[in-house]
Amino acid sequence: MESTDDSNFLHTLGGIPLAFITWVVIYTLAHVALYLLDTTRGLDGDRLQGVFRELFTPGLGGYVAIYSVAKYLPKANLNFVAIVYCFPIVSLYLLFSLYMIIFQGSKYDFSLGEQMLGWGLAIATCAGSFIAIKNINP
Repeated sequence: MESTDDSNFLHTLGGIPLAFITWVVIYTLAHVALYLLDTTRGLDGDRLQGVFRELFTPGLGGYVAIYSVAKYLPKANLNFVAIVYCFPIVSLYLLFSLYMIIFQGSKYDFSLGEQMLGWGLAIATCAGSFIAIKNINP
């Protein structure tokens, strides 16, 4: 029989891929749903709708990801899960884009607006995750 510490560790370890998969699914479904809604209303080229879509959907994904871990793996350390699953997202959208701007900027055309949306996506994901943690553990 497993001890409590082993069970907590396994729940935390299993919570990381669960959170990441949940984030990808919720982010993709919400992004597509909002895009289709905007397209049917004739707002597919609207900048404000695009910004809202790019900042709301990752935050929603982060929120639902942590709630899914809390529901299905109740002994998981939610703070650790949130930090570990947010790290690749932040790395991809912040560090990779900074690398591309600094070292590859002359080869590619970057706009500040695109970079800000990418950074906002990473921040919204982490913010949604930590808001969920605060709601679960007040």
